[in-house]
Amino acid sequence: MKITLYRSAICPRCLMAARELKRLKRKYKNLVVTEIDIATSPRQTWQAGIRMIPALECRGKILSGFILTSEKIQKFITTEQQKRNHE
Repeated sequence: MKITLYRSAICPRCLMAARELKRLKRKYKNLVVTEIDIATSPRQTWQAGIRMIPALECRGKILSGFILTSEKIQKFITTEQQKRNHE
């Protein structure tokens, strides 16, 4: 399963989300995380519908918020994994 993390290199909340995704990669062996820095890819970020960081995108679904907790990130991944398995 592919997840895109939209982030900024100077955002501490983005760093926390990236660390959580790294931790979850051990649990979800098929998880592939691509990171996009909004400062170097503003057009791609805007076209993806990202208006707040950190943000996760998977299969057209977006999870963003001021703080993405471990629980929110894991629930997002689990939900998208289940949807993928039922297709």
